[in-house]
Amino acid sequence: MRRTSSRSKSRTPVLWRNLTQYVGTVLEALGQDPRLAPAPVLERQADQRSDEWVDRYRAQAEREGLPT
Repeated sequence: MRRTSSRSKSRTPVLWRNLTQYVGTVLEALGQDPRLAPAPVLERQADQRSDEWVDRYRAQAEREGLPT
């Protein structure tokens, strides 16, 4: 699955962005209290520069048949 550019309007959802929300949604679907979802334990350390690097790598990987 290819991630869209950070400049694009739509982005592929990723778990690390809203893990607590995703877990809460799953808990709710299972009939549990979504407030039982744990608070995030990790904090994203990347910035726009990292996102640009990832975008460049994925574009190059797609052209050269490398894993993404």
